[in-house]
Amino acid sequence: MHHKIRAISALLITTFVVIPPASPATAAGPLTDLTGAESPAAIGQVDREAVRTTIEDLHSSPRRSNGAYDRSAQYGSWSSNIGSADTAFCGSTREDIRNRDLDEVQYKANDRCAVDSGVLEHDPYTGRSIEFSRQQSPALEVEHIVPAEYHYDMIGHRQTQKEREAFYNDPENLILADASSNSSKGSSGPSEWLVPDNPSYVCSYITRFTYIADKYHMPVDPADQRTMLRTIDTCDNTAERNSAALEHNVPITPGSGPYWLALAGLLAIVVFTYLTLKKRAKR
Repeated sequence: MHHKIRAISALLITTFVVIPPASPATAAGPLTDLTGAESPAAIGQVDREAVRTTIEDLHSSPRRSNGAYDRSAQYGSWSSNIGSADTAFCGSTREDIRNRDLDEVQYKANDRCAVDSGVLEHDPYTGRSIEFSRQQSPALEVEHIVPAEYHYDMIGHRQTQKEREAFYNDPENLILADASSNSSKGSSGPSEWLVPDNPSYVCSYITRFTYIADKYHMPVDPADQRTMLRTIDTCDNTAERNSAALEHNVPITPGSGPYWLALAGLLAIVVFTYLTLKKRAKR
């Protein structure tokens, strides 16, 4: 009798404790509320306090790689719209992101999903305008804010294939970005790579990284958490001069703003000095 009771107890423990249900991917609120911008590449008024609180609440754990990461095997490829009930789904996740982020889009013949060319007006990783052409080696790539390998090392290795593929295709974790910058980033976390070529996007980048970590209940490396906390208080939250130029699509040049005023002042001094000397020479 006692053996039967122990067996039943073990079964109950295994069922309700050892194998807990997976946590669904949920976030505390809309991403745009944190970033202050609708477009993934835009520089908005980041909600520092909310982001800082979320970073503090993230679980931290040292990142460890067991050498088993295989992107194609574990995360699959871009999802397609085959069998999808979402009428907004266009071709594949990659084509959806291209359609979302590019301007001046041209499509392949007889295909209103496959982008043939377009322009990324403001690349978040460099701040430059970059052209995309399917026929040429792509200068732009669909980039994961939280890299797939980072996700795998921190939590993905314990998840199902379906959960990993959902993460890989989440549009909130995807942006179009400069290919060389994406390559230099690799699978780095914020303590190793933090948008070095476009400081104006750092606040937005940390916000998006934090949001995805929170959404997927993913721990972050302690060094990354410290960097995120330190930087969210010091990063250029609005980059007012840059964001104003982006908003009106006006390039920032040396011939505008304070630079121009200083140059005009110097020119006035030169003219005044010349006229004064000329007047004295006549005497």
